[in-house]
Amino acid sequence: MPQLELVFITAALDKGWVVTVPDHLGTKSAFLANHLSAQATLDNVRAALASTEFTSISKDATVTLWGYSGGSLASGFAAELQPTYAPELNIAGVALGGTVPQILPVVYAVNKGIQGLANEYPTAAQLVADNVLPSKAAEFNKTKSLCLSGDTTTYFGQDMFSYVKDPNIFTEPTATALLGANAMGQHLPKIPLYIYKSAGDEISPVNDTDALVAQYYCSGGASVQCKRDELSEHAAMAILGAPDAFMWLEDRMNGRPVELGCSQSTVLTSLTDPDALAALGAGLVDVLLSLLSAPVGPIMIG
Repeated sequence: MPQLELVFITAALDKGWVVTVPDHLGTKSAFLANHLSAQATLDNVRAALASTEFTSISKDATVTLWGYSGGSLASGFAAELQPTYAPELNIAGVALGGTVPQILPVVYAVNKGIQGLANEYPTAAQLVADNVLPSKAAEFNKTKSLCLSGDTTTYFGQDMFSYVKDPNIFTEPTATALLGANAMGQHLPKIPLYIYKSAGDEISPVNDTDALVAQYYCSGGASVQCKRDELSEHAAMAILGAPDAFMWLEDRMNGRPVELGCSQSTVLTSLTDPDALAALGAGLVDVLLSLLSAPVGPIMIG
């Protein structure tokens, strides 16, 4: 069974697009350190456009971004920071799925991610060091040397908050300030956005995305096309929402004018648009449909 992301990469390559995948968590696996992820994503675009001499990528190539769940944080924050961090980049559009505007609900729902923040922020590292139970410190610190599959196996079914003295560790002032600094909605994107979200998302409540779109982006004049899917949850929406997202990106890559302003629609299921399915191709659609009945694992958390 292919990794889900490879299905989408294959679809893009079939269109003749160049695909780059940034290591947006960096060398310290800083999950949820979203400023870092945004800068890494934008630097990745800069590097690609500057590589013409040995890759033949045009320095004026059309650029789009696409991310789901944890990837939506990297791409979404990149869209927010682009006007100030990389104003020279002309990005035609950004597709964001399974958006995670606020971190705290995700920390509680996923029950993971504590070490990622501690890897990037000394204040978070100190907070963890002060609160991890001495009897569990060695087991907790194994996260520093394990990859995703190792973490998943080692800590499967465990409550991470049983490792700390106070389960409300992330509601104290230092943590609140840190999580707030890495929440979406702090800067207005100038890039057109396509946002797709499961109405029943169990990882990050859909109301958080609704508020991000209406209260921050649209009220500030951003161009956002938002779609809700009624018959899905977080992991399934990575599959169900992909064809429409891909078709939207294809329009941006082909230079078709984007719809200005904001629009929102709700569908029973996102797999009812034949044009979107055709954009991916029959073979890849078959793979996606097969994935709907298979375990999808890590895409649930990023």
